[in-house]
Amino acid sequence: MPHIQWKDRYNIKFREIDAQHQGLLEILNGMIDLMEGRKQSVPVERLFADLSDYAGIHFSSEERYMQAAGYPKLAEHRREHDFFTSRVLDLKQNFNPTDPHFVGETVEFLKRWYLDHITKVDQEYAPFLQRALPTAEIRPCVFHRSAMICVWDR
Repeated sequence: MPHIQWKDRYNIKFREIDAQHQGLLEILNGMIDLMEGRKQSVPVERLFADLSDYAGIHFSSEERYMQAAGYPKLAEHRREHDFFTSRVLDLKQNFNPTDPHFVGETVEFLKRWYLDHITKVDQEYAPFLQRALPTAEIRPCVFHRSAMICVWDR
C-alpha cells in the first residue's frame, strides 16, 4: 500500500492544527510501513504511543479553538474525538503480534479517519474559526506525554 501524501486541500489554514494533522499522516504512513514489512519501520508500540500523544494534544487544541470561537457543533465534534480515542485504546489493548491482520485493521481505521474526519469534518469548522478567532480568547494549556499538567487563564 502506498503512503498517503499530504495535499494542500487538507489544510484548514491554522498552522498548529495543520502541522498536527500532518503528524497523524506520518503515524499512518509508519503503520503502512509496518504492515508492508519495510525494514526501517517504527515498532508498533511506538506508533501506538504516538497515536495516544496525538489524540491528547491535538484534540485538546482543536476543541479549545472551537470553544473559544463558539463553534456550534463542538459537542458533536468532541464525540468523534472520543470515538477515535476509544478505538485507539481498544486497538492498543488488543494488540497481538502474532495476528497478521492487526496492523492492517489499524491502518484501515486510521486511513478512514484521516480521509473522513480530517478532510471533511474538520473542513466544516475551518471557515467558522477563521471568522471568529481573531477576537476570541483562547485558554492556553501545557502538556507532557499526554497528561495535562496545568491550565490557566490570563
